[in-house]
Amino acid sequence: MTRFIRLVRLIGPFRWQMALAVALGAATVGGGVGLMGAAAYLIATAALHPSIAELQVAIVGVRFFGLSRGVFRYLERLISHDLTLRLLGRFRLWFFRALEPLAPAKTLELKSADLLTRAVSDVESLQELYLRALAPPLVAVVVGVSAAAVIGLQATEPALVFAAAYTAASVLVPTGDAPGTADRDHAGIDERGARGGRDRRGAGDGGSAGSRRWWRHEGTGRGAVTAGRDDQGESRPA
Repeated sequence: MTRFIRLVRLIGPFRWQMALAVALGAATVGGGVGLMGAAAYLIATAALHPSIAELQVAIVGVRFFGLSRGVFRYLERLISHDLTLRLLGRFRLWFFRALEPLAPAKTLELKSADLLTRAVSDVESLQELYLRALAPPLVAVVVGVSAAAVIGLQATEPALVFAAAYTAASVLVPTGDAPGTADRDHAGIDERGARGGRDRRGAGDGGSAGSRRWWRHEGTGRGAVTAGRDDQGESRPA
């Protein structure tokens, strides 16, 4: 939890951009909810064969929510991915600033593959911090509170029932899946470390073999040139 708080503190300079992205995400979900509600009302009302004037509001609502949902989604993606890239650059800067005073004395205990994995793969995985760890809960809170408030304007009891069910679903489902998610994350970290070690060993072996082939080729070439010069009566350099 302490590490998570430290990472969240790094987002401080981008809090207004994050708030805008969360608001756009909530507006996107609200547009989807409004689209379903307006479309259901339009279909149910049109089944009674009223005049077209009575359907104008529902028709305009369907068009508005359908268009706004796409616009809000585009803007939310644009801002959230820009924020993610900025955060990734900040995380990399923070990592190398923390690593620089420790090298090389404190890094001798780490294998080169482990250090490479932490510098590349583990820092790269932090790009999911906002998109998958922070934004969805915040959007869910905003949408839940807004939906409960709208329902509460009509009746209090349904609003309380909705709030209780929404809270239970938002807490119980992620909590039940948390152990499996943690196991998958640890397995992924171990796999990246092992793959990094294999890649580094493979690159080292390939580089050594390539160096040996290059030196043999160069040696053969120098021998052929020297032999040619001997055949022409030229003396080899001492």
